[in-house]
Amino acid sequence: MTDLAALEVLVGEWTAEAVDPGSGEPIRGTMTVEWLEGGGYLVQRTTLENPVFPRTLAMIGPDRAGRIVQHYFDSRGVARIYDISLEDGVLTLSRDDEDMAQRFTGRFSDDGSAIEGAWERTGDDRAWIHDFDLTYRRKV
Repeated sequence: MTDLAALEVLVGEWTAEAVDPGSGEPIRGTMTVEWLEGGGYLVQRTTLENPVFPRTLAMIGPDRAGRIVQHYFDSRGVARIYDISLEDGVLTLSRDDEDMAQRFTGRFSDDGSAIEGAWERTGDDRAWIHDFDLTYRRKV
């Protein structure tokens, strides 16, 4: 199980680049991760240039059971809770709700300056479908 301190590697400013699933064109944006004043939770904000992708705010930290989770909110009014883990340089977010399951799997570069990954979701038959690629690069 990942502890919150292990996610310190996310703190900072990042560029984001998603690949539009329809056109294959890159969509650029930013992600920032910082500690909530006083600690205890990480605050993540992501904005991409294309309005197809909503603006997001997420809080990462322990839930009542002590699991590390991401509470996700976006500009569409969507709220979700993802399990989050970081093991052997692989960042994973996942949820399995009634409407669908989703997961992000991203691998950190050896120097920690990039996270290359992809989102997947389930279809009507609950089989996994590639949704879109997403890469973060740490700003220097």
